[in-house]
Amino acid sequence: MENLYNTSPADLLHEVLQDIGPALDRRSQERLKAGIESLLAENRDLAARAARSEEEVSEALRESEERYRSFVENFQGIAFQADLAFTPIFLHGAVEAITGYTEEAFMKGKVRWSAIIHPEDRPAVSGLAKRVAASEPGVVIEREYRIVRKDGEIRWIRELVHTVERGPRRERRVQGSLYDVTDYKRAEERLRESEATARALLNAPTDTIALLDTAGRLLDVNDAVIRRFSRSREELIGMNISEVFPPTVTEVHAARLRKVAESGAPVRFEEVWEGRWYDTVLYPVRDAHGAVTRIAVIARDITGMKQAEDALRRRTHDLDERVKELSCLYAISRIVEQPGVSLDRILQEAALALPQGWQYPDDTVVRITVHGRKFETEGFRETPWRQVSPVLVDRNPVGMVEVRYLHRRPEEDEGPFLREERSLLDTVASRLGEAIERLQAVENLRRSEEKFREIAQRSFDMIYTCYHEGGIAYISPAVIRILGYTPAELIGSRCRDFVSSSSLPAWEEGQKKIARGEPVEGLEIEFYRKDGSAAFVELNESPIVREQAVIGVHVVGRDITERKQYERLRQQAFEQIERNIEQFAVLGDHIRQPLQVILGTADLSVEGAATAKIREQVDRINGYIRELDRGWIESRQVREFLRKHELA
Repeated sequence: MENLYNTSPADLLHEVLQDIGPALDRRSQERLKAGIESLLAENRDLAARAARSEEEVSEALRESEERYRSFVENFQGIAFQADLAFTPIFLHGAVEAITGYTEEAFMKGKVRWSAIIHPEDRPAVSGLAKRVAASEPGVVIEREYRIVRKDGEIRWIRELVHTVERGPRRERRVQGSLYDVTDYKRAEERLRESEATARALLNAPTDTIALLDTAGRLLDVNDAVIRRFSRSREELIGMNISEVFPPTVTEVHAARLRKVAESGAPVRFEEVWEGRWYDTVLYPVRDAHGAVTRIAVIARDITGMKQAEDALRRRTHDLDERVKELSCLYAISRIVEQPGVSLDRILQEAALALPQGWQYPDDTVVRITVHGRKFETEGFRETPWRQVSPVLVDRNPVGMVEVRYLHRRPEEDEGPFLREERSLLDTVASRLGEAIERLQAVENLRRSEEKFREIAQRSFDMIYTCYHEGGIAYISPAVIRILGYTPAELIGSRCRDFVSSSSLPAWEEGQKKIARGEPVEGLEIEFYRKDGSAAFVELNESPIVREQAVIGVHVVGRDITERKQYERLRQQAFEQIERNIEQFAVLGDHIRQPLQVILGTADLSVEGAATAKIREQVDRINGYIRELDRGWIESRQVREFLRKHELA
């Protein structure tokens, strides 16, 4: 303390101001400066009064020293003086409050200041200490570093240090001050983080964001603005909107800025600039007194959205038109597919349904002409604005479909008509042609079925259709004569159920051929009649194929029962002929031998008259035998004839 008082108050005050000034805020610096200037003024006053009274000067010095001492004692930092090795000579201030250690601990060497410096900062602080020791007197060096308090808490220290020369020998010492700037560093860090966050939030959107004063001068901008105007932030800051936008745009923007500033309400609007759409919001920013001093401008490029909206609008319109066309096409399909509907009704209802498929249905009229007959909507008349599509049946034109507008409409793909309307018209004309073909085919089929049914009903043969899934679907009335069943009794039955066991192998073989899609001809099958008797039927079968799969069979069956019986009788007759021929040959031999014996015996033992009688009878018997021989020959000839002509 004695060393401190060896220096004059004015010099010490100047040294303190140099040491602590950079660590204080402006207000504290001003107050300190005012205090120093006040003390200096008092010293000057004391010096002026010294000539008048040494006692007055001494009293004034004491008062001045007391003020200085009060200032030092209330000093919130640490004032120190040390040798060039930084061994403390003087240490005063908020030592314990900042470090947790007492002044005595440092002064007696129990704790060295270098020991509480944060390990990471020690190299830098040590190097700076050497630089301080080598510096010229009065050159203030500032350094910041961290210390570790006695309780382990880490605090930031700002140190202002310089060298001085004291005493007659001009001994060099180091003196300075230290301040705890932890709160300031933390606030500074939070401010940096806050600014970085704000800047990141400002630059994150693709929107252009700018801060203007009420006169239209740029105060801050984000990166999107920089990219938009191809200028740096430094160039843009301070520019007026009149320097950025053309005069016509500037006038509009200035009026909007005035409106926001005067009303205090945000303004939102859409505008087009340089061929692009922007959605812009002007938002007022108020000061502490509620006055609008700044205006935030947020402009979003909505060109893509506008284009998308236009495209969506066009697409929606197109989709609406397509829905109308599909509804029209559905209506035509529903009309065409009505069961039992006549061609006239189809054409008339189609004409009434068509206008709904065109852009202007209330102005659309239709006429359909087929085979010279016309079907029109109400109010139809011929106009220059028309679409026509031919109606083709079997590739031959039989009529046409006309669609006309009664009044002029904007030009489209085909006059006032859309390309899709042309496609719809062609589709409808095609559907009508197909409907006509179908109705003609149905009519032809009906006639064909009538003819077939008439033939089948009158046919001597049994005709039937049998499906794998449903059994017999149709069988002609001839089944009554052949099998004794009525057609109604056999519908849904399986043919196999009426086949005799002896014919099943042949039946199964025929079914295999049908399954392969092959026809079967001349298949002779024995069926059971309703009365239990047998009937032979010759079958000719054709497979029913749909989508490359056999689903059933068409059969024509002819009753060959009598033929089979005749063949059986004929076979029996041939067998009898064979037996007769054999008997004739045997009988002739058996009779001739006894006759020869009788004739020889008669010649030896009987008189002439008796012999003659016996010979007469023998000749008579020989005549019969010759007749038998002739019959045998004829029988063989008959057999050979029959065999020759395949009758046997």
